[in-house]
Amino acid sequence: MSGQAASQLKRSRAEWPMATKFPGLCRSTNPASDDVTIEDDNIEVKAISGDTHLRGKDFNNRMVSHLVQEFKRKIRMDITRDPRAMRRLRNECEKAKRIFSHANEIDALFQGIDFRFSITCARFEELNRDLFEKCMEIAQKCLDDAKMEKREIHDVVLVGGSSRIPKVQNLLQNLFEGKDLCKSINPDEAVAYGAAIQAALLSESYSIVPNMVLVDVKVRLLSLRTILKS
Repeated sequence: MSGQAASQLKRSRAEWPMATKFPGLCRSTNPASDDVTIEDDNIEVKAISGDTHLRGKDFNNRMVSHLVQEFKRKIRMDITRDPRAMRRLRNECEKAKRIFSHANEIDALFQGIDFRFSITCARFEELNRDLFEKCMEIAQKCLDDAKMEKREIHDVVLVGGSSRIPKVQNLLQNLFEGKDLCKSINPDEAVAYGAAIQAALLSESYSIVPNMVLVDVKVRLLSLRTILKS
């Protein structure tokens, strides 16, 4: 989660079941990138680590690719050139990612053909093994960049829809030696909420905003072009 969402964390921490002071580590698997942020009590971001090429959509893509091959193996037909069929398959993969069941069925997926498939939790984890490992590498790098030990992190807050994946939660809990993860914040709304508050803080037209200061850091390198005039 970016530092923008820190405002919601501060607002909500009194409601947390294990309410303690910061620092906290916020773990996000949002559609844009995979970020980890460490924040202190004054909403100052200590470190951010992320990968713009690792997104929640990447987990879905692995499932979609697997099922496209399954459909081709069973039906001997390629659905990749049918946008509607691919869209429906992606939607089903998004649902299956959160609630694994013994069987899923898409009626008339392609040329009137029903497609029945099964994705177990174990199979999903196997398809995305390297992505899960990358997530934990990012979390560890953030700790290293912040020069903090795991025991110094009081709360691990999950943000982003894919943070609901059981494997992500299990790996994070293992990384932080069994620490309970904070799930009291809506993972889909937190980033947007924080971004809206920061925009209001930067705008002169809004006066009813929380009394706080957000000190953020930039996770990506920026290039500046200077034009000198004689």
